[in-house]
Amino acid sequence: MSGPLSALLRRRIQAAGPITVGDYMAEALGHPEHGYYMTRDPLGAAGDFITAPEVSQMFGELVGLWCAEMWRACRAPDPVQLVELGPGRGTLMADALRASRLAPEFTRALSVNLVETSPVLRERQRETLAGQADPTAIHLVFSAHGLPVSFVRKGDVYQQQVIATVARVMAGLPNPHSLAYQSKVGPVKWLTPATDQHIRSLAAQGIKRVAVVPIAFVCEHLETLYELDILIRDIAVEAGIATYLRVPALGVHPRFIRALADIVHHADRYALA
Repeated sequence: MSGPLSALLRRRIQAAGPITVGDYMAEALGHPEHGYYMTRDPLGAAGDFITAPEVSQMFGELVGLWCAEMWRACRAPDPVQLVELGPGRGTLMADALRASRLAPEFTRALSVNLVETSPVLRERQRETLAGQADPTAIHLVFSAHGLPVSFVRKGDVYQQQVIATVARVMAGLPNPHSLAYQSKVGPVKWLTPATDQHIRSLAAQGIKRVAVVPIAFVCEHLETLYELDILIRDIAVEAGIATYLRVPALGVHPRFIRALADIVHHADRYALA
């Protein structure tokens, strides 16, 4: 071990004798000038390790729902303190608060406290939680599977259908939004912008909070669970996006199943070929 922190610890030991492991770790991690957490964001692809909330938003959402349920089981005290020790970037708390909106009486009684020693991470937490009070401040990025441009030029209506679907979704939402395409393979020109490049562009414009909507994907698979949840999430964080959310695919949601059944039962109405 070398460097200014090593010299500091040596002088301390020489002056006062042996130190405990706890004292050593306190200095190594939290020294105001040389401590590991004091000078950097250690999480993600650009850092040294990852945590469960940074891998999947479901972790924090489940925690939030559990907290709401335990609050009810404790006879709904008001007020109630929700305290997180070492909250990192604030990702877990942001996901937990979003899920807990399903219990509005819980969120009304709630007071959130984050206990953090790192000034770098405190700033990230402020950025992450800044949009919690106003969900319309989140930029929606609709991410569809890409398609070679040559297909579109030959008459494929896929891009038109995606654009029309996005327009129908946004008819009831006030959020800023954009459309991008992912999963390009091969050297030929595909539809643009690419989702990863578009995320970087949004960050360069100063946008801090995005929610990615897999608009052309029906179920969860490699392109949502890995490409969107891990690869593009890391790109977003590295680019400066403070809040990166990914909307779940439709899967077996009852309304989606009913819609499919309606199309089958009334095929003539939808003029299916």
